[in-house]
Amino acid sequence: MEMFNTIVGVLGLGISVVGLGLTYAQARQAKNAAEAARDAAQEVLVRSRKDFMMYVARNIGNLLTELNTRFHSNDFAHVATRLGDLHKEIVVISAYAIEFAASQKRCATLLNQAETADTDELKSRLKKSFAAFHKKLLVLISKQTLPVTTSLQTNA
Repeated sequence: MEMFNTIVGVLGLGISVVGLGLTYAQARQAKNAAEAARDAAQEVLVRSRKDFMMYVARNIGNLLTELNTRFHSNDFAHVATRLGDLHKEIVVISAYAIEFAASQKRCATLLNQAETADTDELKSRLKKSFAAFHKKLLVLISKQTLPVTTSLQTNA
């Protein structure tokens, strides 16, 4: 009987060692799968942010083009509304690119000026301020390697 107990003990030890090896292999496989999933998720996040930034940049470009047209046609009735829209887009892009923080403040200032521009002199100053802001924002967008199309070119 003692011999039987010894054989069973040795077999149990062998099975335990094999089980431990299998458990380790499974843990390694699970770790590798988790790392691959994390890397894939990070890649999707980076791509999504880039696509979102490009979308916002296109919106900013469209708003700049429209604002530029409205300024040159002296359509001040819609300037404040569109400056407000532009400010919202710049706030969004500022969350991803800190370089836009100054533009956000400048756009807010322009918006305040547009809402109070009731004389030709104030409108003329606003028009000049916007032209300088427009150029700086275009440069900033191009430095971010965001899509800047020919429709963004300034008429000033």
